[in-house]
Amino acid sequence: MLRSGTLEKMATGVAILLIVVGIFANRYQVMGIGLTVINSYIESVLTVRTNNRSFEDIFLENNLEYIDGLIGINDLMFELEEIIKESTFPMPNLGVDIEAKMERLRNFDYLRTQFYVADWNTGLLPSDVDVDAFLHADLTIDTEPPRGPRVLIFHTHSTEMFADSNHNNPMDGVIGLGAHLAEILERQYGIPTLHDTTRYDIVDGVSMRMGAYERMEPYIRRILEDNPTIEIVIDLHRDGLPEGMPPMISYINGQRAARIMFVNGLSRRRNNDDVLEPVPWLPNPYLRDNLAFSFQLQMSANRLYPGIARRVYLKAFRYSLHLMPRSTLIEVGAQNNTMQEAHNSIPHLAAIIADVILP
Repeated sequence: MLRSGTLEKMATGVAILLIVVGIFANRYQVMGIGLTVINSYIESVLTVRTNNRSFEDIFLENNLEYIDGLIGINDLMFELEEIIKESTFPMPNLGVDIEAKMERLRNFDYLRTQFYVADWNTGLLPSDVDVDAFLHADLTIDTEPPRGPRVLIFHTHSTEMFADSNHNNPMDGVIGLGAHLAEILERQYGIPTLHDTTRYDIVDGVSMRMGAYERMEPYIRRILEDNPTIEIVIDLHRDGLPEGMPPMISYINGQRAARIMFVNGLSRRRNNDDVLEPVPWLPNPYLRDNLAFSFQLQMSANRLYPGIARRVYLKAFRYSLHLMPRSTLIEVGAQNNTMQEAHNSIPHLAAIIADVILP
């Protein structure tokens, strides 16, 4: 009779072979058949628990040498690891017992792989992150007069919806989440919040995501000019996962809550020689401030609600993050989450934000 460890290794080898074939067939994209195989594989392996070691540990330990040189830290590994961590295996709680884990956090390789995940065409540099400085940065808002909004919430992609959304009703998507978040920040935490519902991805009544960031910027800059008390800028989205992947869920107080993800744009990409270089037409003078802000938000999330936050996702471009030092892009759930799951996360997201920005 084959032992479970042998079965796992055999299944892992088959899955890796299929993944590699899929990558060669369509570089940096996962084919539909590959997703089906991965999902079936995950379902089968999640039924096997091995001496308190997660499948992710086994998978990476046994197979990373075969795929790291081919695809590096890219969307495929990112999605695979995130699905495995969804709920069956707990997320590492970096926010508890900080003193005991500070040395691990100061280890760049550990931080790069356990706290962050980078898209395939960009990467984090040791000079980007100063853990001690980030932890001790004062990111609190001014609660003294003059009166006015301190937080701005908007949606570059206002048409992002959920599995059971009515696509003709903007409130069924991220705009509804923004209204919910603004209400809780105001009512429960006393944080004056402005919610902009302008639809930057609608042109002449037609959905058009291309150019949404360029259309958004002059409007948001005008809002910031007209409301100089604003200190925090939140571009609220929902993620888009490849079809066939299960929703990412965290269970909090018995409720299914869509997992959240903080995103940083590094304005940096890999050139043809695989060397990281700045994107010259997308400067972001606030990159370090953005990274400090997402770092504290992630630490707060891990401490208050272990498992609700996916790792901080690093992308090559800058999105809306150059508008202010304390700017963040937040993904709440994905298209395969229900509206209720997404809204269940909002009180927790509000608590995380308040934990970081209130004096």
